Amino acid sequence: MLGGVFRMPLVDVERDLEEIQLLEEKTKQEINMLQDLSSNLSSVSQEERKAVLNQNDESDSSSPPIAPLAFIGTVLTSQAAFFTREYQRIKEGFDPKSDSDVTLGEIVQYRLDYYLSTNPYAKALLLLNSTFLVILLGGMILSLTQGEDIGSALWESWTYVADPGTQVNAERPGLRAIALAITVGGLVVFALMVGLITESVSEQVEDFRKGKSRVLEHGHTLILGFNDKCLSIIEELVIAFESVGGGTIVVLSDRPKEEMESILQGAIDSKERRLNLRNSQVIFRSGDPLLEQELFKVGVTRAKSIIALTREDMNPDDADSLMLRQVLSLKGTMSSKAAANTPYITIELQDIDNKNLVQLVSLKTEILVSHDMIGQLMISCSRQPGLAYVMEAIFSFEGSEFYFKEWPELIGYRFGELVCRFDDAIVMGVRTKDGEVLLNADRNYRIAPGDELICLAEDDESYSINDGYFIQSRSEILARFEDDKTKDLPVQGTRSKLKYLATQTLSRALDSFSGSRGRKARKQAERILFCGWRRDMADMIKHLDGTVEPGSELWLLNTVPVVERNEMLTDKGNKEKLKLKRLMIKNAQGNPTVRRDLQRVLALDEFGFETGEYCLLTDFDCILILADESSNDGSDLKSTDGRSLASFLLISDIRRKILSEREDGRKVNDFGRERIISEILDAANTKSLLRELDCKGYVMSNKIISNALAQVAENSAMNTVMSELLGSKGNELFLEDASEFVDIQQESAVPFWEIALRASQKNMIAIGYKAKGIDFSLDNYIKTLVNPTAKDVPRVWEDGDLIVLMGKKGN
Repeated sequence: MLGGVFRMPLVDVERDLEEIQLLEEKTKQEINMLQDLSSNLSSVSQEERKAVLNQNDESDSSSPPIAPLAFIGTVLTSQAAFFTREYQRIKEGFDPKSDSDVTLGEIVQYRLDYYLSTNPYAKALLLLNSTFLVILLGGMILSLTQGEDIGSALWESWTYVADPGTQVNAERPGLRAIALAITVGGLVVFALMVGLITESVSEQVEDFRKGKSRVLEHGHTLILGFNDKCLSIIEELVIAFESVGGGTIVVLSDRPKEEMESILQGAIDSKERRLNLRNSQVIFRSGDPLLEQELFKVGVTRAKSIIALTREDMNPDDADSLMLRQVLSLKGTMSSKAAANTPYITIELQDIDNKNLVQLVSLKTEILVSHDMIGQLMISCSRQPGLAYVMEAIFSFEGSEFYFKEWPELIGYRFGELVCRFDDAIVMGVRTKDGEVLLNADRNYRIAPGDELICLAEDDESYSINDGYFIQSRSEILARFEDDKTKDLPVQGTRSKLKYLATQTLSRALDSFSGSRGRKARKQAERILFCGWRRDMADMIKHLDGTVEPGSELWLLNTVPVVERNEMLTDKGNKEKLKLKRLMIKNAQGNPTVRRDLQRVLALDEFGFETGEYCLLTDFDCILILADESSNDGSDLKSTDGRSLASFLLISDIRRKILSEREDGRKVNDFGRERIISEILDAANTKSLLRELDCKGYVMSNKIISNALAQVAENSAMNTVMSELLGSKGNELFLEDASEFVDIQQESAVPFWEIALRASQKNMIAIGYKAKGIDFSLDNYIKTLVNPTAKDVPRVWEDGDLIVLMGKKGN
């Protein structure tokens, strides 16, 4: 029975075995089917599988691809509108009958050139449109031929455009042809993109190179124009900026930026006179200074000061008219965009007659008439050999310069009591609280609240008030002279002598001064020769007429015909002849660089005929060689200075030979080379030649005017100071022999301050001195020429020492 429980029926076992066999057969059939399906799938291409999947996706989704179609429609609509407008313009602008020789390609090229020239975004739009059209065309072809939806077709077209390697997966011939076409279009598009990007970058770099970008500086000095004075102005400004760690100078000119940078770099690399920027930076921009957008480009409203330089390649009247337009342009720029602080504007003019016209414009404008200043400078320096060095030193930021500063401690003091109150400065005058400038003020003028002292000093922080020790010690000596008069006679005699030495103010007249160094050298008529011609010759002659003695002669030797001179020497405004009180003009025609014309200077009448009168070069008390403006050959500074140096050499050689042949025993050095004054324009490149030629009498006219422009740009009150010192009224600078203030025989040693006190009693201000034997052309003379150190230290003075003074004209 137990065996019956565990035994199964035979029929059930057989049935189970049959079911297992049937299951195995079915499994084998399914495996075979899967193998067949796998082999079939492997033969299907990637594109067919994508199509099957896309069909499945389409069967699963009932919404159409609206977004891609809407985007394509929008772009195509804009393209159609653009081409419709272009077609209308072409249809209106071209007549098929009259323009039958114009081809369709020329019309398309013409419109494309116009579009690229006028639309700043034309190149970018052209690139985007080309890329879009290639992708759109490729996507449409793929959609139509491969049965893809438009979105997938566009994406696949983009992959062919962006990556040429994508076409490797295209296996069917038709798809390969489409992929190849789209890829070639993509290569063209990317080649166009590279070309446009390269051109755009090149244009940007070219704009940088040409100085087209904006200047983002604040508080900079802006120079409008670039002429021969520009480098000298930059040189002076960087010296002024050195005390504050450097500054920024921006130059805007219509000259190419590369040219201006090359000129500056040449000055920096110069071995003869290297320009040191002293931590300042100079930025050049190329553009028209008269245009408002160009002025905004260089930050005109953010500038601290503006210097407008004249055009030297134009007629003076035309150049000054441009300066008038420049002032009006600046005024319009300032009014169109309110500036926090309106910068001071310094304008350079060429003709004094145009100054009033520019002053009619209500701007804080300071005007310097360069030609007029140079003419007065040349006349003053011809009267005082060595004065040019003083001018160059006193108008420069190198060394001592002018400072305006209030000193409350000195309120109530008389001006005459301030002579020795600064160890490291020279008191030159007062600027009142009302803005009036009083150079060499009256000795009894009392300093009032708000008044500023005008001082010559190294820096605005380099000088301070002393306790008046020199005046006190001097007063103590004087007080002892008034003690008990009952002292014994020997002591009384000694005191009298000391009193004489302490209070001696040289009551002897200045007219008794003999020698050629003093301002009043000889009270007699002179014979002066001008070699060369300047357009402001009439103004120079009028200025000279006020400085010479009656009966003096002025000989004019140049290549300008005498008949033309008479017209050129008339007053331009009134057309009247020069009215001279002391001078007599003698005309002579010749080339100052030709020996034959210099050996004997022949006088001509007003019609150009010889009068029979002549002079030798040794007959002239002073010879002035001007930077000749009579030749209109476009000569530059170097050639002009070359002619001046040639004239100097010829004149010196002819004078030396004439003097050596005389039998009266007069030495060759009589009326030496210091009485031959030559005007030099290019200071940087000519100074070494002057030293080689032993030319001591020269005037760096451009350099001094550049210094003056820089000084006025930094302090507008300096315009009044310089106008007075270089003008015909007020005070002037001059040199006197030290023997006029020191008894060389009786006084063994006298401090500079004692000389300053003695000069003050004659209403003069002693500025400095030049020791005998120190050449003006040497650099070490500058240490004592203006604002010397150790003013209270006694010094032994010699005949030949010169005192630099400022005093009233005509004293």
